[in-house]
Amino acid sequence: MTLRNFIPLAAILVLSGCHSIHPIDPAMLEDPSLVQIYDSFQVAVQAAHDGSRYSWNSGWMGNIWVNMGGETQVGLCHHWQEWVYREVISSVHQVGWDACGIAINSGTDNEHHAVVVYDPQHIDQHELITIDDLAQAYVLDAWPRGQADIYNLTDWLQRPIIIWTPAKLEVLPSE
Repeated sequence: MTLRNFIPLAAILVLSGCHSIHPIDPAMLEDPSLVQIYDSFQVAVQAAHDGSRYSWNSGWMGNIWVNMGGETQVGLCHHWQEWVYREVISSVHQVGWDACGIAINSGTDNEHHAVVVYDPQHIDQHELITIDDLAQAYVLDAWPRGQADIYNLTDWLQRPIIIWTPAKLEVLPSE
């Protein structure tokens, strides 16, 4: 394979997600609290798509539509993050869990935002991105596919092919 042929192939593989970490199969969720949070997440994503005020987009192509489409086009990762957080936070608190925003590659062209939910009885928020055992922390990320995708935090942190800036937690407004 020549270099001329390799570069387009490499670009296609990167854009298609050959390195991608896949979301958790919702049928594999066992913790009843997480199941309730996930159900709320699914309702939130469906409500975004069913709403008539905005046209919700997702993924890199969605970003293009949002940036070119005007005020009725939404779906950048921070739009999804804010929407999901507002829509799930009551369910999160109802089961005794907590949530906050998370961002990776902040300040770069590959910046990405999502919502992390966790059981504060097992993990302190200040330890979320610094401890090795993140078994009770999950990321709700609707941006890549416009679906209610849930990831183990450890896996989600490995999704970017290149990490320019480490993950950081974000405080999100509930309204």
